[in-house]
This record gives sequence, C-alpha cells and structure tokens, in this order.
Amino acid sequence: MLETLAIIAAPFAVIVVSAVVTQLGLLFGVEPSQHALTGMGDVDPQFYIYMVPLVILIVGPFEELLYRGVVQARLRESFGPAVAILLASLIFAAIHLPAHGFGQAGLSSTAVSMIALVGGSIIFGGLYEWTENLTVVALVHGLYNSILLVMLYVVTVYGPEMQELAEASEPALAVVGL
Repeated sequence: MLETLAIIAAPFAVIVVSAVVTQLGLLFGVEPSQHALTGMGDVDPQFYIYMVPLVILIVGPFEELLYRGVVQARLRESFGPAVAILLASLIFAAIHLPAHGFGQAGLSSTAVSMIALVGGSIIFGGLYEWTENLTVVALVHGLYNSILLVMLYVVTVYGPEMQELAEASEPALAVVGL
C-alpha cells in the first residue's frame, strides 16, 4: 500500500523540488537551462505523447537500473546510504549535461538545472533505499518523465491560447485586487 502511494506521490514531489529550485534561481535572476526536448522547434507535438510509453517502459527502468541498481548500490557498500544517494545523484545530473547544452545557456543557468536534477535524483535514491524496490523507483521515474512530456505537449499545443487568456484576464484581476 505504501509503495503504491509512493508511486503516485513521488513524481509530484520531484516536480515540487524542481519548481522550488527553479523559483530560487529566478529569484536570483537566473533562468534554468532548457532540456533539448523543449527546443525541438518544428516537431509535431504528438511526438511528446508518443514518447510517454517509451519513458515509462524503457527510460525510467534503464536509468534506475544503472543509477540506483548499480551505481548507488555499489557506492552504498563503501560509503553508506546517504553518501551513496548524493554521489549517484551527482553522477545522474552530470550525465544529463549534454541534454542541457553543456552550459551553452550560461554556467549559472546550467547550474540551476543540474541542482534541480540532483534534487529529483535524491528523491529517487531515497525512495530506493526506503522501498528496496527498483521497480517502484523505475515507475516513479517513468511517471515523472511522462508528466513532463504531457506538460510539454500542453504548453506546445495550447500555450499561445493560454497566454492570450492570461493577458485578457489581467484587467479583471486588477479590478478585484489580484
């Protein structure tokens, strides 16, 4: 029962951690670097939806098999669970540097994105230590990636309409004091 709850809740915990890191970066005037998938330009937005099964069935399981099942497990033998989680998370973030352009958006922007990745990876690592179940972590990772893909689809398809609606709502919000 707790594992099922974790599978449902943990992807949103990772989103919250990423959002907090992003907001802190923005507070200091640093916008996070963008993942390569967000800059694909003329790609059919349906592509993001087609990717959902792929990230649930392949990306999440393989990344977690490697980073939790191999890297974190081996590091735990030498350093204990807390250090293993942190080191595996740093390696996980470093491997994602190419998807964020190796700092092309600027060192600060890339650092914000890498900190967000480390934060999410720490949740994955902690979940693995807590449940001792790689399948749970793989599902959480796949669901998290799927949520991001669906959000990317929605923003790509409906973003302009949502922006127009937000701009049209500004005068009404000003009247009521928001």
